[in-house]
Parts: sequence; structure tokens; C-alpha cells
Amino acid sequence: MKRCELVVTHDTGPLHMAAATGTKVIALFGPTPAHRFAPRNAVVLETKTEKCPCYDIHGNYTACAEPECMKKISVEMVLDKIKESF
Repeated sequence: MKRCELVVTHDTGPLHMAAATGTKVIALFGPTPAHRFAPRNAVVLETKTEKCPCYDIHGNYTACAEPECMKKISVEMVLDKIKESF
């Protein structure tokens, strides 16, 4: 990860590994709340629908059969975020 100029990933292990090495990160968030799980040095691209977040007020996760919020993130949105942030 440290050799990368930029990592684009969703909320998963590689996101946190890249952030820990100081690598620039674009973090894609949908059903999980970025304000709770995003590393501080990550640039966040987050979308929501009426069904999101998939967590209730007690922090319990309800699995999404169709993660509509992730499907809303387009290639163009990611490229725009890269250009705007770096």
C-alpha cells in the first residue's frame, strides 16, 4: 500500500491499511456510516438512499439485499472526487 500513489476502495480492510500507511485514499461509503468508520485522512465519497443507513439507532446492522447506495456511485463520481481532491 505504501508504494501506491492513491487507493480507491470501499469500507473494508484495504481502506484502513492504506490510511495507516499514509497513502492517499478515496473511500467509497454506502450502507455503513462514514462518520463512524472512515479513517481521518480519507477522502470520502458517500451516497445514501431512503433505506440508508442500514444501521438502526442502536448501531445494529441490517443487511441490504440490494445495496442501492453503492450502485449510485458512478465511475464519473469517483474520477471527479480524485480530480477535486488531489
